[in-house]
Amino acid sequence: MVLVSAATDIAVLSAGQRLSDYQARHTSVIPPSLFRPPIA
Repeated sequence: MVLVSAATDIAVLSAGQRLSDYQARHTSVIPPSLFRPPIA
């Protein structure tokens, strides 16, 4: 089941990348004081 976990890792990583791209695009429009993403 190594292939399955690897595929899951890739899916999670690409989803995280897309989410950070989305946040970066919107933080440039919205002032940081209004939108502050949680720091993990």
